[in-house]
Amino acid sequence: MVTDNWPVDVKYCSRRLVRQIVQQDAAPRRKWLKGIGISAGVAPAGISADLGPSEADHGNLYDLVRRATAAVSDNTGTLASPGEYVRTTLDVTWGAIPVHMGWERAQNVRVASFFANAEVAGVGGVFLGLFGSATNFLGIAQDEYRGGWMPSEVEGLYQILDDTSEPGDPEVSTEFIHWDQDLDSESRIHSAVTLYQTASAHGGGAVELLFKPYLTAHDVDLSFHGLRSHDKSGRYGLVMLGAPIWVSTPLPGADRTALPFAP
Repeated sequence: MVTDNWPVDVKYCSRRLVRQIVQQDAAPRRKWLKGIGISAGVAPAGISADLGPSEADHGNLYDLVRRATAAVSDNTGTLASPGEYVRTTLDVTWGAIPVHMGWERAQNVRVASFFANAEVAGVGGVFLGLFGSATNFLGIAQDEYRGGWMPSEVEGLYQILDDTSEPGDPEVSTEFIHWDQDLDSESRIHSAVTLYQTASAHGGGAVELLFKPYLTAHDVDLSFHGLRSHDKSGRYGLVMLGAPIWVSTPLPGADRTALPFAP
């Protein structure tokens, strides 16, 4: 859905992560306002006691998305220069993939997955795998998985899934999280590449996205995992695994470095 004021279509948004970012950003400001004596509608000259538009609308997901994006902008990098967060525009594929094991009292829980296998100027081959709760798709996830293969587990990715789970989602098993803690980067990357190569995607195209990296590796040979970069060498300048905060269509015909989610 697009509007004149906001001509992008948000396809995915991690409600949990955007709320955490907005709440963490607001906490110091609230403490400061309280410290200078704003109470009962009385404020020092030049300071409004009624926060009005500056107060987040926690019932409006899109307001939270814009505020969260602005709140982390100083800590947001690019694929060429990653930060605590990364914002970029890439061609990606996505799906809601059922994973059989790894849950408390549940099986075949759908996992949101976004993948990119691209060539990026100044970086080289880039493989990106992002994972989160499938309940955060906004109108694009199929009700039923139509792929012929379903993973029994996704070793190395359960901490990401636990950090991005939503209220009402099946809980990630603590046993699988503890198991993940002893895994090396190669095992985590192998899980992500296996999902990318074998699970069925139900969508794809150019998107803009903001994500939180969990694993960053440079100059990686993925030919061992059966993946070839665009130059066919199998070597990738950058491999990143993480959690999507939001995914949207790019601004139409706009500068891709612009901030459509800035308040």
